[in-house]
Amino acid sequence: MTCGLAWLLCSLAVAVSVAHTLSAVSQVDTPVRQLPTRTTSHARVVVVNDMPGHFEVLAGVLHVLRLLDVRPEVLYMGVPGIIHAWGLLDWLGQQSTVSHATREAVFEHVGKLNVVDVGADGFNTAAAHWVPLESSNQTDSLHLHANLVICVSPELAPAVCKGVVKAVNPSLAVLWVHRADVATPSKFPLDIRHHLVALAPHVAKLSASRMHTNVTWTLPLAPYHPNPGQECNLRSCLSGFTLQGSVHTFKTRKVTGFTRDYAKLWTQMVELKAARRAKGRAAKEADPDVRVLVLGKGTREQLLIPAEISGDVEHQSHLRYQDFWGRIHRSLALVPAFGMATYYQSRVSSTIGASLTTCTPLIAEQRLLDTYTFLGPEHVFLRLPGESEAVAMYRVASLPEEEVLSRRRALLELREELTRSAEAKFSGWLEEAELPIKPATAS
Repeated sequence: MTCGLAWLLCSLAVAVSVAHTLSAVSQVDTPVRQLPTRTTSHARVVVVNDMPGHFEVLAGVLHVLRLLDVRPEVLYMGVPGIIHAWGLLDWLGQQSTVSHATREAVFEHVGKLNVVDVGADGFNTAAAHWVPLESSNQTDSLHLHANLVICVSPELAPAVCKGVVKAVNPSLAVLWVHRADVATPSKFPLDIRHHLVALAPHVAKLSASRMHTNVTWTLPLAPYHPNPGQECNLRSCLSGFTLQGSVHTFKTRKVTGFTRDYAKLWTQMVELKAARRAKGRAAKEADPDVRVLVLGKGTREQLLIPAEISGDVEHQSHLRYQDFWGRIHRSLALVPAFGMATYYQSRVSSTIGASLTTCTPLIAEQRLLDTYTFLGPEHVFLRLPGESEAVAMYRVASLPEEEVLSRRRALLELREELTRSAEAKFSGWLEEAELPIKPATAS
């Protein structure tokens, strides 16, 4: 089976029926989601991205709403050009191929907000419904009624969510908790009906304990589709391993370090490379491809890469989303290299979402599967007992093609399952908010 087939299986933009012979002949059908015709003339859902970031979560929310034929108004914190600078609309616009529509048709303007417009960066605001909020004070100028307000990461900027809810006066609010370790009841003093939702079971459990209320979980995902001409057609297009996430430090009362444990991985790679050379393998046979790509805001100097593996590590910063996802998609695997225990306790790592967005497997320890319980051994390259991430990278780089691609197929199936679950959850909220919905159809 070829890498091209893996990409086709990971694309929802086309219907695939492929007869392929590896050791046997099989046929795989991938459903296509058709974008339904809009049945209402005014948006009655407002989605608020409470901080300048976490756009991956926002994108997933918007993707599921679109599948349910809902076009929300999107309020986002940050300067007007940030969604362009990050390529957010280019990523989401790719999904317009599901209905063979243009980006303007997908991001139609379905309501008007009396706030600052996006036009400063030249974006055609008449064809969009994205509105920047450069401060929480701007929520006072909102003149819009909606049945439902969805706040993304409200615990990190509670004044923004509370300001929008007060101005819009919805019948229901959904608050998406990102970090359970900072969520407290005082940050959500809403006087209207509301639901607390997390992105994973462990975050929901801790949030419920801290908030003294019920917290459910669902993981909405916006899939990545390669740009034309960037499709992966050969096994050779899969190479190396990727670490993703901003290159920055964290500090607690007890420890200071990077959110990704680069030093530990570099040490493993140096030691393993030296051991292989000592055994003469470098002279007798080609080493597997264990080059590492670090994707994240920051500088190469911050990574403190040892000279022995300097040529084996690449760093890219500030890539636009389509390029960012494309580099991950063409990697053999993602390496979590978690530097904080909170990813197992109170937060969801963006690396988990990156894996499902691009259908790129993780190199995972059992603890990760025990925490992110929707993942199974079929979705990851599970490390053997006592095996380091670097040793696992060498092993994965030597696996036969089918073992690599089978995990990508499994990730696609899981992403579809999670999307169906999210659709059901969103449908319930829309009904509770007294919004008519028209489910998307599949063929």
